[in-house]
Amino acid sequence: NVVGEFYGFHKVWAAGTHPATAHAGAYTAELAFSGDLSALPKGSGYATFTVLADGSFTFAGKLPDGSAFAIPSFVDATGAAWVGTRLYAGKGVLEGTLVFASVLGNPHYLDTQAVGDFHYIRPGSSFLPVETVDNPWFYSVNTTLHVTGARYLPPGSGLLGCGSLMMNASTGLTSNLSYTLTGGDLLVQVNSDALLKADHTVTFPAYVSGDEIKPTRLVFTAANGLFSGAFTHYVYDGVKPAPVSSHSTPFQGVLVRDDAALPQGRAAGYHLTTQTLNLHPDSTPNNSLKVTLPVSGGVAIGVK
Repeated sequence: NVVGEFYGFHKVWAAGTHPATAHAGAYTAELAFSGDLSALPKGSGYATFTVLADGSFTFAGKLPDGSAFAIPSFVDATGAAWVGTRLYAGKGVLEGTLVFASVLGNPHYLDTQAVGDFHYIRPGSSFLPVETVDNPWFYSVNTTLHVTGARYLPPGSGLLGCGSLMMNASTGLTSNLSYTLTGGDLLVQVNSDALLKADHTVTFPAYVSGDEIKPTRLVFTAANGLFSGAFTHYVYDGVKPAPVSSHSTPFQGVLVRDDAALPQGRAAGYHLTTQTLNLHPDSTPNNSLKVTLPVSGGVAIGVK
């Protein structure tokens, strides 16, 4: 016998006769790990979606291992939406319920939030490690992703006080953003300031020889709140300022509204490289026992 619980969601909205006015609009969302973060991969996933007048939407984005998803769903009469899909060739899952709620109400329900806790499963490697592997993506991940989402307010719209710059950053300053990079293959947490310009690109301070990273690009997309960029990671062998190697690391993410009564105030996402492990117990090359893993870290951007 199989015993379980089943839940149904009834679609009640119709664009012409009964529109989902309180929920309709564009949204951004962060998918952040919760629980014991010390044992979990670093970085946050993200999603963007637009609820149409009939209540339907596609929850689309990426997880911090670089896996993309696009999940169709709809908002029911109670303001809830079940979002779920299988991942990793059917061996993983991303599923949960988004709850839509507005505190201020009309006009235009600009403060509508969409929040929830999603169950996330990612299968681990099928190989048994010869020794301890310190990359959490090697092992099975079975945890909760907390989704923080809200209506997206583009810069220059004037909605809820939105200014001309992303995240409502101040103009006329030499620096108006701060950013933090953590985890991945970085040895230490990196904190720095930057200048967000009117074209939604970012200028970084001059690179100082001997620093571990050199930011090279950061661009925001005003239409949907996404950002992407890259930094050069210099690897040293105890001797500075001459690095023994370097590589470019891409990063990406989305703007987030924690307080739905205010414009976007921060952005979150992940940076990502890869790691190849040879799991053979001796030095004999054996490509069948090699595994390539994601190495992810966190990206956090805020206004000054």
